[in-house]
Amino acid sequence: MKNIYELFVTFFLVMLSAPQLFAQEGDPVGCGLHKKLPAIYEAYPGLENDQKELLERSKNYREIRGGDRSENYIIPVVFHVIHENGDENISDAQILDQMAILNRDFRKLNADTVEIMDEFQDLASDTKIEFRLANKDPFGNCTNGIEHIYSHETNIGDDFSKLNQWPRTRYLNVWIVNSMESGVAGYAYYPSAVSGALFFADGIIILNEYIGSIGTGSTYNSRALTHEIGHWLSLPHVWGSNNSPGVACGNDGIEDTPVTAGHTSCSLVDTDDCNDGIAENIQNYMEYSYCSRMYTHGQTDVMTLTLETPLSGRNNLHTDVNLTNAGLIEEPVLCTPLPDFYITGDIACPGSEIKYFPSVTRAGVDEYSWYFPGGTPTYSSEASPVVTYDTPGIYDAQLTVTNAAGSETTTKSGFAHILGDYWKYEGPHAENFENENFETDGWYAFNPENNDVEWSLVDYAGRSGSQCIGLEYYRADPDPILYPSYYWRIGGTKDILISPSFNLSNTSESVLSFSYIFATTNAGIFSPQDLELRISYWKDCEAGWTLLDNISANDMVCSGHEEYAFAPTAADDWQNVTINLPPGTEANNVRFKIEFTATDFMNNFFIDDFNVSGLLSTNENDLILQDVSIYPNPGSANENITLSYYSTTSNPMQVAVYDMLGNQVYSTVYNSNLGMNEQNLELGNSALSKGIYNVILNTEGTVLTKRLVLK
Repeated sequence: MKNIYELFVTFFLVMLSAPQLFAQEGDPVGCGLHKKLPAIYEAYPGLENDQKELLERSKNYREIRGGDRSENYIIPVVFHVIHENGDENISDAQILDQMAILNRDFRKLNADTVEIMDEFQDLASDTKIEFRLANKDPFGNCTNGIEHIYSHETNIGDDFSKLNQWPRTRYLNVWIVNSMESGVAGYAYYPSAVSGALFFADGIIILNEYIGSIGTGSTYNSRALTHEIGHWLSLPHVWGSNNSPGVACGNDGIEDTPVTAGHTSCSLVDTDDCNDGIAENIQNYMEYSYCSRMYTHGQTDVMTLTLETPLSGRNNLHTDVNLTNAGLIEEPVLCTPLPDFYITGDIACPGSEIKYFPSVTRAGVDEYSWYFPGGTPTYSSEASPVVTYDTPGIYDAQLTVTNAAGSETTTKSGFAHILGDYWKYEGPHAENFENENFETDGWYAFNPENNDVEWSLVDYAGRSGSQCIGLEYYRADPDPILYPSYYWRIGGTKDILISPSFNLSNTSESVLSFSYIFATTNAGIFSPQDLELRISYWKDCEAGWTLLDNISANDMVCSGHEEYAFAPTAADDWQNVTINLPPGTEANNVRFKIEFTATDFMNNFFIDDFNVSGLLSTNENDLILQDVSIYPNPGSANENITLSYYSTTSNPMQVAVYDMLGNQVYSTVYNSNLGMNEQNLELGNSALSKGIYNVILNTEGTVLTKRLVLK
């Protein structure tokens, strides 16, 4: 008997070995069920027998029951919108539109039933199945049956993209995504195929453009969910479970749906392709014809039997107890809105406009109340306000949303990164990360999904020393119950690293280089399709990043497969990336971004020896200040710090000290003499704390930067 962890691993191996999902040119629905099922049935033969037995029992089910049932079966539904703040984050209105279409189709209330072929008019069935968005979540909390989840999984669209499944014995789960594996539109499994330990795959996953007839949806695509719920209630395609439309005549095992070859277009003339004189049910919801109008009585019997069978808990869905727990017996209660927000981009400069976007779920909003400490405006009641910050720094933001049920507030600390127009490094610089904390040294790490893995300083894996920066994906023992698919759901996660600023205005023939190394946790399963390393630059507070290089999976070199936490053992094992910088980087304020996209079964990933090299040019003004030094360095704010330099002019010199956020913390003006000068920096009067500072000297157009470390 396999334990649950082994079952999850087995299921994943089955999914990897399954054939490509059905997505041929011209396939309008692109449902992947009939390509998924063979691999599952091969691994678990008894599941196919369960489906065949159910179809066989349905043939005389109406007779056993004594005719049609009189009561309606109501099913609680929850939609999980998986998104990255793009168009795939569809509106609640689009989902409500889809719910209306579902109930219209299943109750035979669609006006286009008049277009059903004469041969099938009497077979068109009111299934007496209705769908309602849940009013209570599994814990009894108020909900509108729609949740929005930020995750890279929206771009993957497979069984492991089915995040936060609500108990499948209590709700029909529908996941909405941006793209699907192999380009299909959506799929659902028969309840017989996901019984037992495969419960986490139960439900429907579907593209956002196949939801509803408004927003990103369309009338043409709006019945795809009607089709997929048919599968979820045990209905095969009308041409059978192991067939493709237009390939061969097939039988779905239901007596009042004729044998059919299956159709990918709507032609109602000469439809007797398989048997002369017997029309095929092209307008069936389980067809691909895109002129779906009906379910048959036999199909209704199959769905009814499914809802009265304990297989995968379908018989609990419509019970009074479950409907009460889902909040569908009493009148729905208005929920308070659940606030979230985001901005586009990751960094900005003083004076740049930043637009804030609300992302509110669970209920509508009557009033927005924003708070931007340090920003202009400080307060706003607009839905999407535009804010500017005059001073470099890292700023919090807060949003309160209100409706008749009450208010909810969310605060994000360190949300807006406003960088100064200064630079840390004058020309070339080599960074081997042998410091205490790279974040205080001007590096920024962004973790868009706020997960457990982000760029951090690592003290055991350096290439040229003991330290480097890395993404530590390895987990010694991920709980197989809480995290049954940890390693095979890493794929697609993104992490961003932004460098300090460089002044490359006087540097020519510049080259950016760094070294990387990584391993995976499994040799047999590893598939690097998501793996990507993007390097970009940003200069002089421009609006966006410019791509320098995009290193795809085919060009990245893996160091092998480690069962435990990977750590490099030899400098020669590291891979080197070298990029000749374009003329556009010859600017005063240049930063570099490394964006890494992981793949499934990643082990640790490391970067070291981040270098910008080149020729630092000399102009005649550079001779004005020579032999500049600051000592003691490192020093402390409560001791004398001396600035020494040789000046070729007696004109005044301005000295300013900036912290790593670009805040000016000290300034003064010295009257220089020709020749050597020594000046005392009165930093003790500025109450500076320990840290790293830029000392900028400016005279007659010559600007020099020195770094000062205070312990």
